[in-house]
Amino acid sequence: MSRLWQTLETFPGPAAVPAVWKAGLGDEFDSFRAAFLRTRPKPAMSYPCPRDCGCAHEIVRHKGGPIVAVCQCEPCCCNDIPLAESDCVILELSWQKLGRAICTAFGFAQREAALAVPNAIQIGASGSESIPVMLTIPNDRDVFGLTLTALAAILRRRFILVAPTADFMDAPLQQILADLDALFVPLDTAVRFTATGVLEPTQMIAGAAERKQVKGSGRGGNGPEEHTALAAMHEDLRQLKQFVAPLPAAIAKVDGGIAIVQQHVRGVPVLQAELTEARINPEGLALEIQKRIADILTPEEQRIWMAVREAGGVQKDALPALRQAKIVNSEPTLSRMVKAIDKKLKEHGLPPCKASGPTLRHRKSGGYTDADGNKAAAEISTTIIDWREDPDERKRIIRGYLSAKTSEDRKFYTDTYPDIESEAKKYKGESGMKSG
Repeated sequence: MSRLWQTLETFPGPAAVPAVWKAGLGDEFDSFRAAFLRTRPKPAMSYPCPRDCGCAHEIVRHKGGPIVAVCQCEPCCCNDIPLAESDCVILELSWQKLGRAICTAFGFAQREAALAVPNAIQIGASGSESIPVMLTIPNDRDVFGLTLTALAAILRRRFILVAPTADFMDAPLQQILADLDALFVPLDTAVRFTATGVLEPTQMIAGAAERKQVKGSGRGGNGPEEHTALAAMHEDLRQLKQFVAPLPAAIAKVDGGIAIVQQHVRGVPVLQAELTEARINPEGLALEIQKRIADILTPEEQRIWMAVREAGGVQKDALPALRQAKIVNSEPTLSRMVKAIDKKLKEHGLPPCKASGPTLRHRKSGGYTDADGNKAAAEISTTIIDWREDPDERKRIIRGYLSAKTSEDRKFYTDTYPDIESEAKKYKGESGMKSG
């Protein structure tokens, strides 16, 4: 049985040396590589241990000699592994190529867009309503849950979410999708990857969401329009049953059932709220970004990324710290490097250095015993705060907009924050700044 789609959810990126891809894809490696994988410019610095112990061997290139992977364990317990240059390349999934193949298979209109949500991109749109089609490739349950929740909070409308499998789906996340009338498509049951590198649908998706709105003629009769609508509804029901079929098995993997899952989901924001009292932005899912940044950016680029983010996206505010660290000396150089970093982040579905999005606040209620001895369970609810209503967030975003040097940078702000121009004028008046 093919483990192609499960493999995509095994490691971050997904990006790895050929040996890792071959172990997961087996006979499908060559055709999948030709269709959807690309080689990163820089080679790998480490190689997986053949003992599957979880450690990595350092790749050592002897001058004028062989390439070997050297065990880093103390004491060393593996022999050196001789390698060729082709063994040291990093192959990463092209989300864009996979997204186009998915759109072709299901008849979606191709519409690519980066989002302010890590680990997710828009790949297309469905039907006359242009229902957004989103692609996510998680590598653990928490990442999947955070991505889906952030998408629901930002879109606030019907959408189609495509993922390699339903292995990370659970009851609370199903409820979020149901509340928005959204559709979840696990690729392992919805498509077949052929030997020629093409995705063939095993179930039809395009138009399914729209047909939910089909109505009869309204004349009280059983005319051809009503028969057509009824047939479409029956077809939708049949398809939905097929999609739902794999979900019980995935849910069964959660120990203790739905109650424990709900406690876990609630417990994460409770812990965050009580320990850090921090605001959490959907695009700032720090754990997931930290996992992927190290594989995407060089150490120098990581320092720049962190400095610009800490400066609220304002490059000139980040420049002093970068000068002190002897990384960047001038604003033009920093601007060029930030553009290069943003390009890499966009290719991996991550927000740019100065990206921002809706602010989420966690509010705690309950957790007490009333006069009659009844206990009210502690609950955490998530509330979306408009950036214009948050003074600190508003100030940070407007400062970034006003400091933008190029039309491209300003376009980012006007596209992301439609009212930014009028808010900037208000801000200038409030702070006594000269317009210009």
